Amino acid sequence: MRRVAERFGNNQSITISGEAKHQQHRHVRMTWMRQFRTISPQQVDENRFKLFLVSFGSVVMVLPVFLWILELLSVQIYFILSFIWLLVSSEIFAPEQRMNGWWGWLQLLKLIGWIGLAYIVIERVVLVVT
Repeated sequence: MRRVAERFGNNQSITISGEAKHQQHRHVRMTWMRQFRTISPQQVDENRFKLFLVSFGSVVMVLPVFLWILELLSVQIYFILSFIWLLVSSEIFAPEQRMNGWWGWLQLLKLIGWIGLAYIVIERVVLVVT
């Protein structure tokens, strides 16, 4: 058994056996492996949904303040920027199993957003053409 001595400032020494270091390293490695084995895909998707809600919600709540500061606050601009952020954040936090419940509702919300965006664009084009 190999012994390793570490010195401290007040000349005290602690001896640690090589076997104890190996056991400690093995425990850390097993703990790390258990953490990754115990997380199910459903838990990962739930965590992604929480991150999606926090990121989307915080941007949507802060966005009117920035638009007001820039003197660009209007319902149409707010809707377009929120919809763009919905598209970006939904792709960033998309679940691996796309068949779960919240992903289907999010796809429906994106479809409604596309319809709203088409309405705004058509309205703007008609104003320019006439």
